[in-house]
Amino acid sequence: MNIKEFLKEILKCRENHEIPEKLLNILLDANSREHILHLINEKKDDKVIDVFRDMFQEEQSNRKELKQDYTPDGLSSLLAKLSGNTKNLADVCAGTGSLTVAFLKAHPEVEFVRCEEFSAQPIPFLLANLALMNIDGEVVHGDSLTQEVFKVYKLKRSKNFSEIQITDIPNNEVRFDTVLSNPPYSMKWKPANDERFEKYGLAPASKADFAFVLHALSLLKPSGNLFEILPHGVLFRGAKEGKIREQLLEDGVIASVIGMPGKLFLNTPIPTVILNLKKECNTSDVLFIDASNEFKKSGKQNILEQANIDRIVDTYNLREFVDRFAYLCSLSEIKENDFNLNIPRYVDTYVHEEPVDLEQIFSELLQVKKEISETEEKLLDMFSELVTTDESNIEKMNREKEMLAAIVKHKGS
Repeated sequence: MNIKEFLKEILKCRENHEIPEKLLNILLDANSREHILHLINEKKDDKVIDVFRDMFQEEQSNRKELKQDYTPDGLSSLLAKLSGNTKNLADVCAGTGSLTVAFLKAHPEVEFVRCEEFSAQPIPFLLANLALMNIDGEVVHGDSLTQEVFKVYKLKRSKNFSEIQITDIPNNEVRFDTVLSNPPYSMKWKPANDERFEKYGLAPASKADFAFVLHALSLLKPSGNLFEILPHGVLFRGAKEGKIREQLLEDGVIASVIGMPGKLFLNTPIPTVILNLKKECNTSDVLFIDASNEFKKSGKQNILEQANIDRIVDTYNLREFVDRFAYLCSLSEIKENDFNLNIPRYVDTYVHEEPVDLEQIFSELLQVKKEISETEEKLLDMFSELVTTDESNIEKMNREKEMLAAIVKHKGS
């Protein structure tokens, strides 16, 4: 029985669309929460990071309006390994919690988690994932860009699974060691200035990518680390986005740019990029990694295997040139490129072909021609020995022998 049918059974749902509301009601009920979480915990496969993600994507996600694409396991594991030790974690546009769950598995030292999510539909699954991890934290149901809060769910660690209570006020004073985000790509928004955007400017109304970046950056401690999954357009688009990118580079905030393969996500084939930002980067260069070929093909999708993840993480930590894979670029060189961060400008993946040995090729051609001539001579000898018992065909066969002999003689001359 898959997780969807399992949830329908234990929640007593007749139809799939009933699952989120019934699950949320049970999670908020102290008398029934423990039992349901115990059943789910026994059912879930530890090899899968987010037990609800695929089910939710297929049944509930809204790609058309909310651009919902949930993070695959390999990408979640990669971001967890790129980060260092972390006492507290924020996940902006958390969805069902794939990034956070993978991070918590890799970083048991985390003491507090904040997840922000706009859509009401994934909230019950996000809460269940976090409660199963038995963490202290909060889920802010609201609009990260406008900072409008609809509801806040507080999670408190207990004996087995987190307790959950509703409040109206998030803890906005906390700043985080690590911030992760896989926001909706190039979504429309209504720009409104506030302190998060004052220094860098407003992202265009047609594309909120940099608005999400600046919001996530505002949650970061001065010594913190932000990893944001975005479309490649943020690396080279001009106008307002170009000015934001330029200022971020001038401030030394963009530390690394990692290009990922296409077809990692279930619902979109586009390749993505991981932007790594640090408020206190203390370097005047940017590390570029072209990991677009680091994948294994699996049906119609690509997946990140452990070897792919390890290579990217090792290169990120080394922060040095790796032939056809990574390049540590100075800010002055980036300025020469008009602050364009398009990865092929910096990482040359071209494989030079070996020079052609014309003398060897000519010799091989002569040998092939010789072998063909010898084969044709043998064929002619065999054909000349043919006889017919039908006297009416003798004349026809002799003409054919003469024709074949003429062809072989002409080709050999």
